[in-house]
Amino acid sequence: MAYKKFILPLLVIILVIISDRISKQWAVETLKGMPAESYLGDSFRIIYAENEGAFLSLGSELPENVRFWLLAIIPILAAGLRGRCCWDPGR
Repeated sequence: MAYKKFILPLLVIILVIISDRISKQWAVETLKGMPAESYLGDSFRIIYAENEGAFLSLGSELPENVRFWLLAIIPILAAGLRGRCCWDPGR
């Protein structure tokens, strides 16, 4: 029964990830190569930009294979280990 308290947060996380991927795909297909668009007297702009690093471009200067391991694989492993601790509190 303890697993039920993890279902809603897991569903929210999955929906956020799916929404993120869809919005990124939309941006690539719609905005890439287009000039910036300005709204409300230039207080709001839509412009295409790519960030190859993490938050605030952290790691963007690293080689691609190092960036992949540091920003993708290690966080996935850490989340998996954390999830295992939640599912099996005796560990």
